[in-house]
Amino acid sequence: YSAMRFAGVGAGQRAALAARAPRGHVLVVDRVQPDMEMLVESLLLEESFEQFIVFVPFLIGSLLLIWLVSGWSLRPLSFASKEAATIGPANLTARIRTDRLPAEVRPLVEAVNDGLERLGRAYLAERRLTADAAHELRTPLAVLSLRLQRARDGAVDWAGIENDLASLKRIIGQLMDLARKESAAHS
Repeated sequence: YSAMRFAGVGAGQRAALAARAPRGHVLVVDRVQPDMEMLVESLLLEESFEQFIVFVPFLIGSLLLIWLVSGWSLRPLSFASKEAATIGPANLTARIRTDRLPAEVRPLVEAVNDGLERLGRAYLAERRLTADAAHELRTPLAVLSLRLQRARDGAVDWAGIENDLASLKRIIGQLMDLARKESAAHS
């Protein structure tokens, strides 16, 4: 309000309020039997509307600029998410490239890649364990099956069946120990 000045004319029956406006103009509001608060309010409303007309295009332009810049700056993350979508059991060696990513995101992506590396090694170890278990159990199961077929024909070899069962229990126990050790090593 420092640029505003009240000027009364007559015996309190007429008042004018003058304020500096842009481009060197002076805005004068004049009232008969004035209410000073209403006079100031009308002047401020005129200035507010002018500011609103300037502010709206600026706001729209700013929002458009923010949208464009954020889309441009987040594009590398979009590429990274597409690369991450290709990672799975069928593609154990796929990783997220870090060369196009912003420096602020690289440590996170490198940590994710390290975690994927550990998961890949654990998955391969589990596959090897499953293949080894199938191979180790195949022969004792075949021998036991043959003994049980002979037992149906009347030639029961209980000692051989018990030895085959003991051998299967031993192999299963060894496989369980190996699985526990590999699980602890990959944790």
